Amino acid sequence: MRNFLLPFMATLCFAFGLLAVAVCLVFCLLMLKGGWDYWWKFATKASFLEVNDIPMPGFLHFLADLTNDGEAYEKIPRYIPYFILPFGMALLTLRFLQAGYRIATGEADRVIASHEAEELVEEASAKNKADGGASPKATAADDNIFADKDY
Repeated sequence: MRNFLLPFMATLCFAFGLLAVAVCLVFCLLMLKGGWDYWWKFATKASFLEVNDIPMPGFLHFLADLTNDGEAYEKIPRYIPYFILPFGMALLTLRFLQAGYRIATGEADRVIASHEAEELVEEASAKNKADGGASPKATAADDNIFADKDY
């Protein structure tokens, strides 16, 4: 069975990679829209609302004239920290667009940071060498967990 699928693996990896990117992009764009709508409410209609625990730094006092009709803020307005919602989703969307481009051009075949996988392989290899090259022995029963069942 494995030899039968081997010629199709590159095509399957390409297709599933693009599918994964498409699903992630749909999620990111929905979250970007929701984050923007949430932030926009605080940046326009509710700009007078402040956070509870972060005092207003002096260099941001000009915001009171722009968004709060000249009334000084005691704490920073909520639209400042809430801006991270659409900003973060925009950055994540950009990252998935880059991953999709890499898959479409053949530079990558899946959505993964390859350096992370390489680091994990190097760590496992170093640990294996430190253990004298011994690997845990698997038995046939470990390979087939349903061997003792009558189905």
